Amino acid sequence: MQDRKKSAGIGVFIGLIFVIAGVMWILSELNIVDIPLYLIWISVGKMWPLILICIGICIIFRSRIVTLLIALIYVVLIVLGAYALSGAINIPFIDKIDYYQDNNGIIGDERHLDMPDGISSAKLVLNMGIAEDTQITSTDTNYLINYKTSANTVLNTSNEEGRQVININTEKYRLKNSGFYLNKNVVWDLSLKSGASEINMNLQNLNVNSIDISSGASDIKGTLSALAKRTDINISSGASDIEFKIPQGSACEVISSSAATSITIGGTKLSGIGKKTYRTNNFDSANNVVYFNISSGASEITISYY
Repeated sequence: MQDRKKSAGIGVFIGLIFVIAGVMWILSELNIVDIPLYLIWISVGKMWPLILICIGICIIFRSRIVTLLIALIYVVLIVLGAYALSGAINIPFIDKIDYYQDNNGIIGDERHLDMPDGISSAKLVLNMGIAEDTQITSTDTNYLINYKTSANTVLNTSNEEGRQVININTEKYRLKNSGFYLNKNVVWDLSLKSGASEINMNLQNLNVNSIDISSGASDIKGTLSALAKRTDINISSGASDIEFKIPQGSACEVISSSAATSITIGGTKLSGIGKKTYRTNNFDSANNVVYFNISSGASEITISYY
């Protein structure tokens, strides 16, 4: 009975968020609300942990009135965050976005980083705002990375104990059709931080040691290879649709501390509120193991085989 009440409270909260988000969308399209919709999505991405706090309060109080108040407070905070991003108001921890590209995106020429001597591993850190149709895959060139994105991208590199670290920041831009092509002879770590993005990672020819994803409302797809004996994937998301495909015969472990998130692993649904752990039957015998650590608000996460 208590579980049904908890689920009902969470359902009311999520339903209200969708209703209010839809209303904001319509008001924005009709120019009644003078704020670009994509700034609202970025605000959601920056403050998505509020979803976890709100759902937690709904679970504790299990009251429709409290749920309604929490939903309204959440939406007000998100809208205030969007106005702060536009520069209309000042919130100390949210920087104003000075420049945004249009819906078609303004992509510069393809650029590259040379392969440093003695480098066998690298880390790519992508910090993005809105990025539509972003591709991350392998390349056959001798460069460490080829990339095609905004000509104004902030790029920094460093060397950490023999591993090359590449930081690419496109947070202040709204992009479309960006591409990041990684050298397949290097062991990679990937760190992706995004607001509202569409990211497709075809990593079938890459040895990927770890993937860290922090996103708000994103659509992220990834295909892994069997080149790595172990891959650690950490997902921290708000309302995202995330899908990973792993090679047939690989094992996986999933540890989830999510709220209203649906997790499906090879056709098996991992349900319930709170911490959950799942291992595939071949966990102890497989040559390749993928470890998923998931902390999410209201997301759809699918793990399947190919």
